[in-house]
Amino acid sequence: MVPSDSITEQQWHKLVRSAAEFFDDLTLKRGYQYYKQGKVSRAYEQDDEALIQAIVHGAEDYKVALTLDNLRNSRCTCPVQGGCKHMVALLLDYADEYNAPLHELVNARSAMTLQAKASSKLSIVRKSEEQIAVEQEAQRIPEMSVKEWQEWFQRAVQPYENMHRNPQYAASSLNAVLDPRPELSPATEMLYQLHARLFVLAKLMNPYRSTEHHFGSYLPYNTDLAASDLQKSIIDYFDKKLPLDEEPEQWTRVKQSLEHLRVNMLKERPKDRLCYGPCYYELWASWISPHLGSDSALLREELDSLKEAQDALGESLQRTPWLLARARMHFYLGEDQEAWVLLRQVSALEGYLNYELLYYPAELEHHEQWERMVLWLKVIGPLLGSRTQGVFDNYFGFWETAAKKLPEAEEEMWEMLVGMLPGTRRMYEQKLIDHGKWREWMDCQLSMGSDPLEFRVSELAPIEKEAPELLLPFYHQAVERYILQKNRHGYKQAVKLLKRAAKLYKKLKQEERWELFIASFTFRHSRLRALQEELRRGKLIP
Repeated sequence: MVPSDSITEQQWHKLVRSAAEFFDDLTLKRGYQYYKQGKVSRAYEQDDEALIQAIVHGAEDYKVALTLDNLRNSRCTCPVQGGCKHMVALLLDYADEYNAPLHELVNARSAMTLQAKASSKLSIVRKSEEQIAVEQEAQRIPEMSVKEWQEWFQRAVQPYENMHRNPQYAASSLNAVLDPRPELSPATEMLYQLHARLFVLAKLMNPYRSTEHHFGSYLPYNTDLAASDLQKSIIDYFDKKLPLDEEPEQWTRVKQSLEHLRVNMLKERPKDRLCYGPCYYELWASWISPHLGSDSALLREELDSLKEAQDALGESLQRTPWLLARARMHFYLGEDQEAWVLLRQVSALEGYLNYELLYYPAELEHHEQWERMVLWLKVIGPLLGSRTQGVFDNYFGFWETAAKKLPEAEEEMWEMLVGMLPGTRRMYEQKLIDHGKWREWMDCQLSMGSDPLEFRVSELAPIEKEAPELLLPFYHQAVERYILQKNRHGYKQAVKLLKRAAKLYKKLKQEERWELFIASFTFRHSRLRALQEELRRGKLIP
């Protein structure tokens, strides 16, 4: 027993358990030797009772800081990574101060190993009994509800709870929920496969989705590998048609699936790696919408369910997925104004997703609803904000498609390009080149103060061929900037541009104008000796 006036029994057992988990048996034994040899020099006056510091004398003197509340946060200046014998020596020194039974600490790891071996023999028997019960219950899968499937999944994967979340865990868990199932009807099989894979995906990701976890949307490599494979298999599964016409009774499970996905999707934080949201939208787009026709009843029901979720989920409801889902339902109903209001609200929230915005023009392009597509493009453009260039490429790709079908939309595309500057600068410049708008392109470069030397010769070749006179002010402006640097490098760059300008004047048959310019230029900068040298070296002046 541990004396009650020193350290409580509960605190002591917690410390022994932590030591067993953190230190291996050899480290504990070596630390005990260091302690017995009196190698610990500790200051007993500590500001923080949970932090014990000392010098432990080994091959060198090592500084040790022991965190009693969490041994894994302890530090030692020795080269060993993780728990070391110096930490153990200090821990034993601390325990001895309170007359605690040191042998329990020294033998903590070996005792834990023996206990684990004993309990594992018992667990084998128990697991086999539980496994038999799980397999027997699997025969009821065809008549279970989606909620009952989830409960059965949890029992089936229980033996793998302590495994690391990696591809092996994913494979083992997936086999556990798929192998025992009896033969199912085609629609039931597809829904079951969806929920089984989604369940395992959630089990992979949930340990890294707690509110205090720092991983956010980034998962450890092996977990990410397994999650990515599962996500792809789920999305690929939606490519198959769900045979609801042949099995109309499965609409019950479809609605149960909607409820399950909806509730979990609305709890997903924007910074998390999304699990349920993509499946929710795929279920609507691929398996439900094709069967709705002109019947809007289910869409109205879903809107009602989404609104009710605000009260039902309370603080756990995330506004971003909640607003996005409602916008999607209004879109399906053809209520674009209502959808736009919701999207404008969500655009100011954290974690607004570009792919959700680009879904709308993609869907309208697929259904060849060109007028409606143009309206949507005009609305979502300002909502993109300062997004990545790839988003702008896709967005204006939709504009190009719409302009081919509706020529009058081209002018609106240019208005959007200009209105979204500077974020769309690269796209705007490329569109100007693609459409042969050389003067507008040059005006853009001059206003931005671009450097002609930053462009490859091949990039400027079309302008030199179609409108060479536009390049002259471009070159002259850059020359003056380089002269202002007043160093040899700047003068060399200026001469490069002047040589290009000389060729252009000759091509335009304006040699006299060139001669007047270079003479005036040379006289104006006659006091810049290094520049004069570079002009002669470039054979621009004698």
